[in-house]
Amino acid sequence: MEARAGRGSITWRTNGKGERVGYCQVMLGYGELGTRIRRSVNGKTEREIDKKVRKLLAEYEAGTLPSRDAERETVGAYLDRWLVAKRGTIEPQSWRRHENNVNLHIKPAVGTIKLSALQPDHLRALYAGKVAEGYSPRTVKYIHTSIHQALEQAVDDGRLPRNVAARVKTPKLGHHEVQALTPIEMKRLFEISAEHRLAALSVTAFYLGCREGELLALMWSDIDWKARTATVQRNLVSTQNGAPAFSSPKTRAGVRTIPIPATALRAPQDHRDRQRIERKSAGAAYRDHGLVFCTPYGTPLVARNVIRLFESFRGRIGLPATVTFHALRHTAASMRLAAGVSLPEVAQILGHATPQVTATIYAHMIGRSTHQSAELMEQWVEDWKQHHQERTGTDS
Repeated sequence: MEARAGRGSITWRTNGKGERVGYCQVMLGYGELGTRIRRSVNGKTEREIDKKVRKLLAEYEAGTLPSRDAERETVGAYLDRWLVAKRGTIEPQSWRRHENNVNLHIKPAVGTIKLSALQPDHLRALYAGKVAEGYSPRTVKYIHTSIHQALEQAVDDGRLPRNVAARVKTPKLGHHEVQALTPIEMKRLFEISAEHRLAALSVTAFYLGCREGELLALMWSDIDWKARTATVQRNLVSTQNGAPAFSSPKTRAGVRTIPIPATALRAPQDHRDRQRIERKSAGAAYRDHGLVFCTPYGTPLVARNVIRLFESFRGRIGLPATVTFHALRHTAASMRLAAGVSLPEVAQILGHATPQVTATIYAHMIGRSTHQSAELMEQWVEDWKQHHQERTGTDS
């Protein structure tokens, strides 16, 4: 006789709290291989059990019943497996962003919840909590992207009937005016970092306007001392056993040659001399990857350590925490635009795909050949040097 959908008989037991609880099996249908699809329900009354049975049957008929795996597995465990499967299918820096979002933000908040029990309200509470902690709407948007992609994969795999993240709105991305340092703040940064072995890092970041990954991937072979240019053509995405792993820019505009003012060349030249001494001191332990900025043993710098270094300089200057290492790139762009350099030229220097991207980010700053713009930057530095000398003379 063929089994029909419905519940079996109820077995009543006393639980650990001394309460009478009923348990029963529910027959829902058949799987692709002809195996029976069953679920278990429990309740304190027959009415409560019947209500749960009707809900199960309705979900099965509607195709919205979560898989058994989703009912047993937690959100955290599923996200760990998703990250493993995701690795190698996307750019390393994109994967690391997902990993950070999962481990730092998502798992601490909803990781212990069963995957099938995750609801939109859980995610709304997560996002609201992040905003309350001071995270920007953009950061919350990144967190949402990670959980949305992970849950979408669970739907595609048949683990979940729907993606609950699709029903959640993230905080609005308001207009954000980029933060750039003033000439005096830049001078203070150069002064404070002058004695550090990576003193040239801030100077080079300011003059080239590079992204952090581009700066850490810069090689000595990229610098043309005679032409006074630096060619940006790769990103440092990770370090594997002390060796750098690079990626190419996402767009053709990302590969670019940037002019360097004559005075700005002094910093990398001094840095090269210091690096030669370090190399000699390290001896056989030195691993030469040709990097401009590296550890005393030639291995790539870790991005988070560079950020910590900048934060220490920032604290000594007295700048707010909202000013990040990326502000050096914003400063390079802002000062060029303020000096009257054309928008297409600034876009080319920054590696933006189109001038429209630059215009959107630096609209508040908009208002000559590439070597001309480099000379403007040089003059800008000379101006604040003169300003400091006049101020020192006045104060004394």
